[in-house]
Amino acid sequence: MFNRNPGNYNNGTDSLLHIFPKYLPDHHIALCPSTQNIIRDDAKNREKPSRYGNAVLSNFEKDLDENAVDAFDHDGGHSYEVWGFYDGVRRYPDGRLINGYGFRIRKLDGSYTSISHLIKTQGTVKRPQETILLIDADDTDPNNTPDPRNNHGVFGLNISYLDGHVIFAKPKQLAFIYTRSWQYPPTGWNDSASSVYAPRLYQTTDSEGNIWYRYR
Repeated sequence: MFNRNPGNYNNGTDSLLHIFPKYLPDHHIALCPSTQNIIRDDAKNREKPSRYGNAVLSNFEKDLDENAVDAFDHDGGHSYEVWGFYDGVRRYPDGRLINGYGFRIRKLDGSYTSISHLIKTQGTVKRPQETILLIDADDTDPNNTPDPRNNHGVFGLNISYLDGHVIFAKPKQLAFIYTRSWQYPPTGWNDSASSVYAPRLYQTTDSEGNIWYRYR
C-alpha cells in the first residue's frame, strides 16, 4: 500500500485504492463521521479524463487515493492516513533496526526505483497485532499529534492495526504506541509543553551511528 497511484511510487502514501473494492467494499467506510470529508462519487466524478489515458485517476479515485487536509476539508479526500511503510533509518526500543535506505521496488513498466523507507509486507512485518496500518488523517502541524483540526480534535485518534483491531489512543499514549510499532514518535514527544510529551522516552545514537529510541 505504499504507492500513491499506479504510475507514481514515491509521491504520497495514503492511497486506499489498493484495498478498494475487494477489502473496502463501501467507500463510505473511508469517511470519518466526525469530519466534513467527502468522496466525490457521482457518475461525472467517476469518469477518467480520457485524453490522458488510464494512468490518470478520476476524481472519485483521487479522493480514495489521498486523505483530506483536515476534518473541515470538504473538497474531496478520505479521512485516514495509510502507514504502509516503516520509518527509517532508526533503532527502536525493542532493539529492532528499521533500515529502508535504498529499498528497491519494481514499477508497473518493469523498471525499478529506489525509495527511502521499508514497505510493510509479509516479509517485513513481524508483529501484525502491533503494526499500525491506518490512523486518523493528520496533515496539519503538529504532525501525527492530536490537535483541533484533526478528526477527533485534541482528544486522541483512532489507530488500526494489521491484524484488524482498532484502538482509540489518547495523546499521552502515542509515543509508546508509535515506537512499539517501529514508527517515529509523534511531533512534540520531547517538548514538555506538548500534549504528547513522553518524559520516559529519549533519543540517542548507537556505535554504528543509528538513531536509537529508548525508555528510561
